[in-house]
Amino acid sequence: MRYKRLDQAFSLIECMMYLSCASLLGLFAFGFASSLYRDMAGMRSIMHASLYLQLARDVVQRDLLGASEWLHDYVPEQNIFKKYWIDDVGHQHAAWVGYHVTPKGFARVQGSYNQKTGSWSKKSISYLPAHIDSIDLFCQIDEKTKRVQSITMTYFVVQQGKKQELSDRSLVRNKVI
Repeated sequence: MRYKRLDQAFSLIECMMYLSCASLLGLFAFGFASSLYRDMAGMRSIMHASLYLQLARDVVQRDLLGASEWLHDYVPEQNIFKKYWIDDVGHQHAAWVGYHVTPKGFARVQGSYNQKTGSWSKKSISYLPAHIDSIDLFCQIDEKTKRVQSITMTYFVVQQGKKQELSDRSLVRNKVI
């Protein structure tokens, strides 16, 4: 009768079996949680890249809407054009805007551009962290009036190792009087 109590107790081998099963389940749970975290971090970087690309497209679209209708206000081979806008008081202003790709990112240049020398005399540069590989400006011209009707900016974007072509087309609505 004195050994009856030992029959109801756990042995050391059973205890080790339960401990190894619990450790294995914990390992699977932490592995699953870490893979979820890694996937979420990857989705976050993809989301940031697409947000930066949308920001760059919005900036380009805003500038294209204010572009001049006169052909002499364009330097398409360098992606430079003249933009007009009206301030809060009602005064009209003009500035040259250009886009190019640099090692720092997608650059937007605004300021005074001399077409004869092909150089900027006064400029400010803004960098956007969009993953844009190249950019091209194309002007559709009305043959009768020799005015620009629409502008298309085509650029190549690298997302997740794939090169994709995107374009923004805008009708020139800024009529200078």
